[in-house]
Amino acid sequence: MDSFATEWGQIVVLAVVGFVAGFMNVFAGGGSLLTLPIMLWLGMPAPVANATNRIGLITQNIAATTAFHQGHVLPLGTVLRLSLVVIPGSLLGAWLAIDIDETLFRRILVGVMLVSLWAILRRKPAREVWKPRTDGVTWQLVLSFLGMGLYAGFIQAGLGFVIIAVLTSVGHFDLIRTNAIKVATVLIAQLVALTVFGLTGTVDWAAGAALALGSTTGAWSAAHVQLAQGALWVRRVVVALLVLFTLRLVYEGFVAGV
Repeated sequence: MDSFATEWGQIVVLAVVGFVAGFMNVFAGGGSLLTLPIMLWLGMPAPVANATNRIGLITQNIAATTAFHQGHVLPLGTVLRLSLVVIPGSLLGAWLAIDIDETLFRRILVGVMLVSLWAILRRKPAREVWKPRTDGVTWQLVLSFLGMGLYAGFIQAGLGFVIIAVLTSVGHFDLIRTNAIKVATVLIAQLVALTVFGLTGTVDWAAGAALALGSTTGAWSAAHVQLAQGALWVRRVVVALLVLFTLRLVYEGFVAGV
């Protein structure tokens, strides 16, 4: 396929948007809700935008995972166990997403945001502590990550909010370790998804490289800000982003599309 990001103006826009998205994704999620509309606005078909978006997700999560690991807050055992179900789920989801419907995409995300917001707001900050039981991995957590692997391969956008809700409520991890596990498992899921999209020729590698440049820097910055500021500050950012994107998706998926 022809390269999409052939003009310097497009490259700069994608790099800047990638930085913001990378920062947001490490804190909570929703970065793809910024990158995907921008790519569509620049003229990229929805299936190609969905596939190309994975390049930035991979690079930003490599940077964030490395930072969390260096900060000694990444439970490697938990990541490895959850990856056993994330990989097949992502593989199936990516195959289903080769031809994605944009309207359905937005409406699904409205439900995702509402559920995530409810799950996080109902928990009190005092209970957000890491209480590992067999490394924090239970059968409920495994089943949840099988479904999240499927969604990660299919769309990914907004998944970070769900992972946070599940890891804090089911796995009893605090928000710092939750985000560390999130970026590591999302990294694995997106490596699988990008392989599928790459084999089907759906990826615009030039546009993805521009996104990756900004995303990596944004993710690295966000991970270090989290390590410095602590979990309470992260919780406030998560809730603010959830409210913002829920309102936006309700408008785009149910009001503007009518």
